[in-house]
Amino acid sequence: MIKKLTSSVSHISPLHSHKSITDKYSPSCQCCAAKQLDLRRDPTKHALHKILYSLEMGSLLRLNHSGSVTHSFQEFRINALTSHDGVVSLHAEAGHYSIDLTQVYSLYTQIELIKETPHSTLIGFNSHGNLIFKISKEGIYPYQQWTTELELSSSQMKAQ
Repeated sequence: MIKKLTSSVSHISPLHSHKSITDKYSPSCQCCAAKQLDLRRDPTKHALHKILYSLEMGSLLRLNHSGSVTHSFQEFRINALTSHDGVVSLHAEAGHYSIDLTQVYSLYTQIELIKETPHSTLIGFNSHGNLIFKISKEGIYPYQQWTTELELSSSQMKAQ
């Protein structure tokens, strides 16, 4: 039962292997299904795609993944980014971490103190309002960049 539940919500592999955030729920309405298909064709329309591709190579990130029955944490330095079919992968020496953009319905930014050092944190939620990931980077400058990108994306969506 637990294996079936876990496999329908997220794909987790051992540490230093492929990590994936993939919420397997299909949209029930035609409008949402069309938006999902559009994002698969052109992931650059998603604010998270723009934010991830603005990260500097060599950046140290703290990644938290939340599933319905699991939670994982990892720190690594990005050495490459790839995107295919709406999934963005952040690559490091020891593996990679993938995010299916079609499942990220809302994003939130904040500044957190981690070991008394300010970190910019980007938090992603699925369509059910459940936390699915947190990406943190040291400093407050990324927070300013990410917040600006989210505000720009939001205003563009309202104009459509």
